[in-house]
Amino acid sequence: MKFTIFGEPVSLNISLNQHWSERSKRNRRLKDTVFALAWNAGWRKSMPKCNQVTITIIGWRGDNDNAIAGCKPIIDALWKNDIIIDDNPKNCRIEYKFLKGKPKQVEVEINGT
Repeated sequence: MKFTIFGEPVSLNISLNQHWSERSKRNRRLKDTVFALAWNAGWRKSMPKCNQVTITIIGWRGDNDNAIAGCKPIIDALWKNDIIIDDNPKNCRIEYKFLKGKPKQVEVEINGT
């Protein structure tokens, strides 16, 4: 299953300087967005949880570590929506790729059972 989130991940530097309520609202919206995108991509609650995620970040111009940290809310949303087993590296393999290009977007590919 594969879906795209348009826009770039929020940098960890920006996220840490936000008020906790703003960060919470953004993460809640992201959780709902991930659920809707996964549903449109064919995922259903009755399906087994996946154990492999590939996140491709397109158009990122900053530090790669910041981008990976900025994707943590996406991983959390996948877990909270019961799409992946867990975000623990022992249970779920998470891979990050970086590509140049436009528009800025994050492609999420989920595999495995």
